[in-house]
Amino acid sequence: MDAMEYLLRFSELENKYSQDQNQFEFYSFIVATLSLEDPVKLKQLENQFRRIEPNVVALRAIEDHRTSEECPF
Repeated sequence: MDAMEYLLRFSELENKYSQDQNQFEFYSFIVATLSLEDPVKLKQLENQFRRIEPNVVALRAIEDHRTSEECPF
């Protein structure tokens, strides 16, 4: 998954779970469960994220900049 695909998918999940006040706990639970049940897969996912992380951060900064330009104050 590349950075754009990740951000698109995350946006879809964010919309699905945004009303859940325990959203962070849910994501943390998934990571904790993976660390116990499939630590190899968790490490693969972490490595994959670290490869796209600079692009994710850059794309989020661009989006933040666009959003702030649209705000009239």
